[in-house]
Formats: sequence, C-alpha cells, structure tokens
Amino acid sequence: MTASQVGIEAMNVYCGLAQIPVEVLFEARGLNRDRLGNLMMDQKTVGLPFEDPITNAVNAAKPIVDALTPEQKERIEVLITPTESGIDYSKSIASYVHQHLGLSRRCRFIEAKQACYAATGAVQMGIAYVASGMSPGAKVLVISTDVTLADGRSQYIEPVVGPGSAAILISESPRILTVDFGAFGNYAFETLDSARPTGYTTTLKLMQIMAEKGLVARDQSSRTHLYSAKLPQHHTQRQFVTDMIAKVFGGSSAQLVMHALSSHAASKEELAEIKELIETQKDAKKGEKR
Repeated sequence: MTASQVGIEAMNVYCGLAQIPVEVLFEARGLNRDRLGNLMMDQKTVGLPFEDPITNAVNAAKPIVDALTPEQKERIEVLITPTESGIDYSKSIASYVHQHLGLSRRCRFIEAKQACYAATGAVQMGIAYVASGMSPGAKVLVISTDVTLADGRSQYIEPVVGPGSAAILISESPRILTVDFGAFGNYAFETLDSARPTGYTTTLKLMQIMAEKGLVARDQSSRTHLYSAKLPQHHTQRQFVTDMIAKVFGGSSAQLVMHALSSHAASKEELAEIKELIETQKDAKKGEKR
C-alpha cells in the first residue's frame, strides 16, 4: 500500500430541516444590511426541538453507512465525533451515534473537543490510522456535529452559525479526495467550546448559593425544590449596573453610557428616553443647589 491510496471515500452533510433567509434575519434583528454581502449566505439553519448533536450526526452519516455492503460496514473500525456540544457528562455523543448507526461492536469510538479544529484533527487521525497499515482495508468514520446557542443577543454572530453535521468516510478507496501526505499547515489559537452542557449538581449548587444570599426563594413543600426570584427585575438590574460602574468603569456613569451606545445602536425611542432622563437628572441637581 502507498500513501496515495488513502483519502476520503464518501461524505455527506445534514443541514437540518428548517431554514430562514439571512436577509429576513438581518431585517428582524435590526442589523446593518451593508454587511449582508460579506456572508455569502442565502439561508441559515434553524434547529428544531427534535434535532440535537446526535440526530444531526446520524442523519449525516446514515446515507453513507447504508450504501455499504455488510462486509464493508464491518470494516469501519474507528468512529470519531468532533463536537463542541454535549448532552451529558457520563456518556459521549460517539457512543449514541455508534448505537444508532448499528456499527460493529469491534468499532472503537471516541469524541473530540476543541471547536472546529477537532474535525480536521479527527480526519488527520483517521488518515494516519488507515495509512499505517496496521489493519489493511480498515475504514474510519468521522462525523463533525454541533448545535448553536447563539440568539439575537449575539448580533452578527447569530446569522453565521447554525446546527448541522458533516460525515466523512476515510479508507483505502478514496473516490472523492486522495491525501497528499505532508501538504498541510498548522496555526493554533485559543478556542471556545460554546455548547457544552451544565451538570445538574452545578446548577443546584448555584441555586443554593443564590438562596443563601437572598436572591431566590426556595419552596420545599414537595420532593422537587422550586426556586423563584425573590427580588423584582428592576432591583436586580440596578444592582448589576451599580456593581458594573464601580468595578468595570471606575465609578464613571458616563463611561458606561458611552460604551453601551457605541457597542449597541439605540433606537429613536430609546434615545428620547435617555435625553428625558438626563433632563430629569439636571432638574434634580438644580433643586439640590437651591
């Protein structure tokens, strides 16, 4: 076997069932339409309630797996699922995907993290496994899968991210792409995993601390403890702003306002409310001087 005989045998993507025109999203979020052309996108995937990292992965890989003969399917010896997402801490997404695809019990599976590079690293790992010759005829299935937590608060990030999955089958029969060994480059930088789950115990401990501080009330009348906000929204917002002015903006209210207006475009109505508040403050100061 030579290096030229290793590469991508098959690939498939699953982009979800629901989409929204990016132009409509820009309009609804009040984003600058001049930046729309930079995206080179027409539609953005919208995740449905029954779509998650597992179903996305299975939908992407199933057409590939189903097209194989039983003997070929049996030769899938490694399954790797690169993802930023998760559904629990005790079981990897790869384990669920392995089961739903009906892969061999002799197929090893692992999950890879670290944002988008994990998919590239997984493909390189799969190529190295096949090229090593340790198991002639072996195949490696790489399925990159994710969801997104970005919403309107993310502004320009929201239109460019979406749920979906891409499946790549690596083997000694590269019908799509043959690997040119040694032709690659590296560049590493800090990455953020944006959709990992929060454990139940972590959330519970946080709620208990908030209850001790008097921020939430706990109802223990039933087996399930119910937590509810103890303070009104405007009180909490004022406390957050007070702490932010003191700790982040050096006690300057003006700095907070200027940063807020420069990073988020205010509507005419909001600007009018701000002006009215400023005039009210001026009148109050005049009254104090008298």
